[in-house]
Amino acid sequence: MPAPARSHAPSRPAVPPVVAVVAVAAEWGLDTFVAALTQSSVNTVAAYRSDLEHFASWAAEVGVHHPAEVDRRLLRRYIGWLSTSPDATRNGPAAARTVARRASALRRYFAFLRREGVVANDPAVGLRSPSGDGRLPRVLDHADLDALLDAMRLVDEAGDAGREGDAPWRSVALAHSQIVENNRPRTLQRAENLRERFDEWRFNASEKLEKLDLAPDLAEAIGSRRWFRGVGTLLGLSAFALALWPDFSPVEAAPAMEIDGPAQDEFRSQMILPLALGGDSGRHMGATPRVAELKRAPERPQVQLLATLSQGDSFSRMLQRAGVGANDAARVAELVARSVALGDIESGTQVDITLGRRPAPGEPRPLDALSFRARFDLQLSVERMGGNLALKRIPIRVDDTPLRIRGTVGSSLYRSARAAGAPASAVQQYLRTLGEQIDMDRQIRSTDTFDIIVSHRRAATGERQAGQLLYAGIERNGKP
Repeated sequence: MPAPARSHAPSRPAVPPVVAVVAVAAEWGLDTFVAALTQSSVNTVAAYRSDLEHFASWAAEVGVHHPAEVDRRLLRRYIGWLSTSPDATRNGPAAARTVARRASALRRYFAFLRREGVVANDPAVGLRSPSGDGRLPRVLDHADLDALLDAMRLVDEAGDAGREGDAPWRSVALAHSQIVENNRPRTLQRAENLRERFDEWRFNASEKLEKLDLAPDLAEAIGSRRWFRGVGTLLGLSAFALALWPDFSPVEAAPAMEIDGPAQDEFRSQMILPLALGGDSGRHMGATPRVAELKRAPERPQVQLLATLSQGDSFSRMLQRAGVGANDAARVAELVARSVALGDIESGTQVDITLGRRPAPGEPRPLDALSFRARFDLQLSVERMGGNLALKRIPIRVDDTPLRIRGTVGSSLYRSARAAGAPASAVQQYLRTLGEQIDMDRQIRSTDTFDIIVSHRRAATGERQAGQLLYAGIERNGKP
């Protein structure tokens, strides 16, 4: 009978050549990984490097020369080899603590490669070392195996096994791993819980899917079978995407119940219609014989309006759009032009208009009163007295004393000036003027004092009007 075969796991040389170590470190990027261990001690870094060099040497012997070629099955095979092979170390299989340390080094190493983009997937996720020594049952030696085979041969010749009625004996095939030289304990590497089983299944599925060439590069091997298969995949996915193109037509929801005419009238009585449709709501009752139709609806005796003069508009057209008759609008324009040029009235001026009762149905309402601010220092009022329109000038006293504003520059000169009460237009002119004389970024400090004088008008009615910049200055240490 042939002697049982030993494990075919490769053995690592005790002391690899220096050139081989340098080549392994360059191919596997060990120097880059070790340089990234800035928070680890010197002994920890040396242990990581030694463990990774050991794995790289073992992987090279099984035909793997780059970390991108490593998969989860290879890592589990390496952990099992460390735990069971007599060639793992000089003293036989590695201790459980050594296996755990090398598994930890592999997990950290491949996590680093995954972050750096060297590998697409991390095969060391969930990689664990054996938790204990799981002993195999006692295996058969050569003498026991020969005796078992002879007994089976005798049973087959007899055609029966045991007493009558028992099931016949069957030949038993032994696996090659069961034929070993001695009764040395063996460690089984298997998934311990559901999470490890799921990780193993996920990595196996990922490896199989990576081997499927579902999306080939259409810029390579044009005209080949692989290229036409990629074109077919592209057209199929495009057609599928177009088939799912949504319909933008309005979605009509079916009513929860059938609504007839009386029900619609009931719903309509409880809603509020838009103002364009009258804005009415509630129920509308039919007219009875007691309802008498009015010949003419009554109107309010006076209507008060507020009109605004728009830019590019004329004064008379603005009055006519507000409801003033053409004759009254022309008369008011003539009276106002005697005091102020109509073109000098600023756009945005608001005019208070009061219209009287219509003299007859269909005719425009007469103008009773009109008042507006023609200038900052002049208020004009037009009133109807004895059937005629008369203009009344109301002068407004104005204080033209310039406004002086001082303050500390602080973190922002613009914000400090605005917080002190300076108008935005005056602050912009101030900054523009200073920028022409000094370097605003280097020569102005936060402790300096700004000084601004602008033209300022204040009316007796309380309105204020800021004008142009009159003086711009800045003081440093009390000196302008």
